[in-house]
Amino acid sequence: MKITFKVAAVRDASAIWFSNVGNPSSTNQMPIGIQLSAHQGWLKTSAADAAEKQAALEGTTVSTNSYLYFPYSEEDKIELDISINKSGNSEDFIMSYEDGVPSKAYSYETSEILYHEAGNESVIRIGSPDCDVYIYKLRIYDKALNTSEILRNFIADGKTITEKVNRYNRNSIYYDSTKPEGKRFTPYKIGNAVLDPEQLAKKMPDVKILMLEAPTFTKSKKTFVKSSLRCIHAEGGTIYPSRGDEDNWLFRNGYHSGQGTTSDNYGQSSRNVDFLFECDGVNRPSDKVEADSNYVSNLIKGADKSVLNPTTKSWTPTVDAVVETCSGWKNDDAKVSLTATSVPNNYFNLKVNVASSENVNNALF
Repeated sequence: MKITFKVAAVRDASAIWFSNVGNPSSTNQMPIGIQLSAHQGWLKTSAADAAEKQAALEGTTVSTNSYLYFPYSEEDKIELDISINKSGNSEDFIMSYEDGVPSKAYSYETSEILYHEAGNESVIRIGSPDCDVYIYKLRIYDKALNTSEILRNFIADGKTITEKVNRYNRNSIYYDSTKPEGKRFTPYKIGNAVLDPEQLAKKMPDVKILMLEAPTFTKSKKTFVKSSLRCIHAEGGTIYPSRGDEDNWLFRNGYHSGQGTTSDNYGQSSRNVDFLFECDGVNRPSDKVEADSNYVSNLIKGADKSVLNPTTKSWTPTVDAVVETCSGWKNDDAKVSLTATSVPNNYFNLKVNVASSENVNNALF
């Protein structure tokens, strides 16, 4: 489903203006469907009903991890897509997209009920006395669209040629070296197009690109995974110009982990991650990680001082690179600053919020 809408003049924040929620059959009393209200929407399967009933018995609030939940704001024109992917595997995804970009995901099992049976359909009800709703576009599909198809629709739905071109260029992050110069970037991962961080950095010189190298991604604030972290910041930026070697670096022999009391559930929506490159071989980098004299963090500065080893697929220093070794978190060696006025450090936290309406800063690994 794709719907482009705006909610305005809200008199009740809980006002529901779009819903097809109903029981899936005459014998099954577990409400399922899509509901959109003034500030948020959701899609619930049979699993959500079971979780809500259990929460009611326990006197707690049901977790939004038991269904697809996506917030947005009033007075904004929202382009929302919801796609139910069913590949026949034991676990699939329901994904919501905003402005053509994946925003929230819900992982469901094949045993969950998602559809109303024939003869027990629940019609779509639109409108509310407690808010004004502007609907610009509504499409209902009988198939699941993949990310590229949804992005193509988003680009095609631009009102003017200029807007279509801007949407195309803004989403062109894949690089195809076989194409002619000037036509090598595309929004779609097709053919020889790949996500090339080096080339993408040149296209977006005001943005730092961070590359995490790890055998797996952390799933918990208690899971510390050995990692390397590389930063690329190309020349040519006008808003946040690169400082050269100070903004192009490679940390090796560190860890990354989830952070915060709620980070365990961030894997389906956003990120709250610690990067620790303060391992000196003597002190514990965390109370959950033992010190290892054979695993000491080090830093290499310079865009051309580290190269990708095609065999090991790891970033390694060049022969002329200067390698700084961490001698303790209180010392000044093997540290970087993210801006000209930042304090140099080797312990960072990356936190991405989901409160903003566009949701484009959410990630699914």
